[in-house]
Amino acid sequence: MRAKAIAFFALLLAALLGLLWLHFRYLNLPVEFSVGGAGDLREVSTNLGVIVLVAILGSVVLLVAWKLFYLLAFLPLHLKQWNVRRKERRRMQNVSDGLQALVLGDGDAQRKNFSAAGAAGVAPAVSYYLAALAAPDSSKRQGLLKKAAGADGDPMIQAMATAQMRINASMPGEAAEVLRMAGAATSKANRPLSLLLEACEKSGDIRGALDVAQTLLERSPSPLLRQRIGHLAGELLKNEGSPDAIRGLVGSVRKSHPSSPTSIAIAAAKRLAAVKDEAGASNILGQAWSQSQDAEILAAIAKHGSAELVQKILGQSDELLRRQPDDLELMCALADLAMREKILGQARKLLADALRLKESRPVYLRLARLAELEGKATEESGRLYRLAAQAGD
Repeated sequence: MRAKAIAFFALLLAALLGLLWLHFRYLNLPVEFSVGGAGDLREVSTNLGVIVLVAILGSVVLLVAWKLFYLLAFLPLHLKQWNVRRKERRRMQNVSDGLQALVLGDGDAQRKNFSAAGAAGVAPAVSYYLAALAAPDSSKRQGLLKKAAGADGDPMIQAMATAQMRINASMPGEAAEVLRMAGAATSKANRPLSLLLEACEKSGDIRGALDVAQTLLERSPSPLLRQRIGHLAGELLKNEGSPDAIRGLVGSVRKSHPSSPTSIAIAAAKRLAAVKDEAGASNILGQAWSQSQDAEILAAIAKHGSAELVQKILGQSDELLRRQPDDLELMCALADLAMREKILGQARKLLADALRLKESRPVYLRLARLAELEGKATEESGRLYRLAAQAGD
């Protein structure tokens, strides 16, 4: 930075010296010329530098006069362009403020700014749809959704707005049809799929909802979505009364979605146990355990698994805990298996390790149940139940 300043100063000094030399060498020369008419000539003598200065000042005056003339002649056009730029800045400001309100969760500001952006023609379908998401009441929401559905923009946004209107009007079947026709089932975005899932659920299309939910789960794993899939699978399995039909349904789901969540296997096992097919329930849970070894499956195995499957998993407990030494849910689930098979020593060791890891309500509840299984005094189990009530989840 210092070198640049020195170089600039040197160049400025050289320019001044050059101007001085030019002035004394050329511009200081006297110039004589005649002015006046043919009969009245007068000799005028002046400096060449004065002539150059007058020429420069005259050029500046002419330039300023031209600019003023141009400004006055085209003033209406300039005002129009200025107004257009002002409106464009205002539209962009509405979008910016709307996005900020969306992030901050200020629904009223989100609705106002996106409504203004849509009215100004900034991606109207998207703007009106985002405004509708923050509308405080159903009438305003429906009005904004109607504007989004009829405005220019992405056809998927228009379909989503139309579908949301149908859902709000208790017509979820039509909403699902609109979304499918728009290609929501194969969309790369998650929002159309989530709306299609809602429409399928409300219209009673459980199988369609299950397919959509599994696609969403493959994109973004979520415990709540896994629980939702389990509920959908359970609803679907309620209509199946024979073990063969239940197994066939689970097989078809796995065929279409090889990475199906364990909640489907758990729901199928519950249904098989309800129709007195304990062997089939244990077999499905065993397959699910071989694919994904987590505590959720162990909890189902503790209820519906065969004794052979339970003992096989208990034999793997050391290896499981070596891979996941801090998994409290896994310790509690293994303790449930051990208590089911009356292997109380192993259950107590697992719960003691879990208690050292964290004092929590599930651990104390299992310790209280273990004390009851061991036939200990009711004071001990009562003490553990009181600790469970005081402890956090």
